[in-house]
Amino acid sequence: MSRTIAPRVALLLAITVDALAVQIEAAAEDGRRRPVIRLASARPEWRTRYWLTEPMRLPRGTVLEVTAILDSAVSTTETRCASRSTSLAPRPTSRRTEPDAPLREKSS
Repeated sequence: MSRTIAPRVALLLAITVDALAVQIEAAAEDGRRRPVIRLASARPEWRTRYWLTEPMRLPRGTVLEVTAILDSAVSTTETRCASRSTSLAPRPTSRRTEPDAPLREKSS
């Protein structure tokens, strides 16, 4: 029997740049990947909470991988990709931790 964490039922993205697309996948330690949400044209001013139709049970150690395709400068056709991973493992309670930073563009 695998140990699972409490189900997650909603996502609130903290995007700081316009994105052509945003995708979140759950990546289990055994290599299995499961799509969580895919969004087109995500914008920082759209502070929308996305509710999952059904709670997802994910094994302990699962990592949420956030990938965004960012809109590059208007004068070029190049698009850049930014990604961020967040572990769903419980954090230690004995030390103070800072909240995760919002998704930002990777520097080239």
